[in-house]
Amino acid sequence: MSEPMSEPGKKKNLMLTVDENTIEKAKKLRLNISDITERVLKAYTFEPEDPDREMVYAKYAELMKTMDPMIEKYRFNVVVGDYVDKQADGSEIVDLVLYCGNGRYLSDAWGESIGGIKDIENLYPPKTILSKFLEALADAKESRKEEVSRIEFVRKVIEAVNDELVAKHSDAGLGVKPARSSKK
Repeated sequence: MSEPMSEPGKKKNLMLTVDENTIEKAKKLRLNISDITERVLKAYTFEPEDPDREMVYAKYAELMKTMDPMIEKYRFNVVVGDYVDKQADGSEIVDLVLYCGNGRYLSDAWGESIGGIKDIENLYPPKTILSKFLEALADAKESRKEEVSRIEFVRKVIEAVNDELVAKHSDAGLGVKPARSSKK
C-alpha cells in the first residue's frame, strides 16, 4: 500500500544538489529555485496514459508557449532543434532551428520560416531546450543593459557637444540657442 498524499499546501524541507553554472544563471535571472523545483517535481510526477506522438508534439508546443512572455519582453530566440544536411562528400551541415515566440520557428542558416513543431527534424530534449532558453535569456538581459549604457554614453557626448557649441556661440555673440530647443 502506498503512502497517502500529504495535505495540499503542507511542505517539507528538501536538500537538492544543482551544478554551479545553473545556480549562477538562476541567480542572475533572480529566479526562485525552490518554487521552480516544486513546480518541476509536480510536472515530473505527471503520468500520461499511453502517450502517442501527437501528445509529445502537444507537450512540446506547450513548452514553447511558456517561453513566449520572456521572448517577447527581451526579444530573443531559443535554439530548440536542428536539421542535418548530409552533403555528397560525406560532410554534414547542421542548420539550427530557432523558436522566435508565438509559435514561430526559423531556420538559422537560411532565415526561412519553418511550418511548425512537427516539421523540425531533430527536436532537442526538454532539458536542452531549458538550458538554451536560460542561456539566451541571460544573454538578452545582459545585452539590453549594455545597449542602455551605450545609448546613455552617446546621449551624454551629444549633450556635451551641444553645450560646448552653445557656449562658444554665446561667447561670440551669435545668439545661438541650444539644439534641444528647436523652433517650429
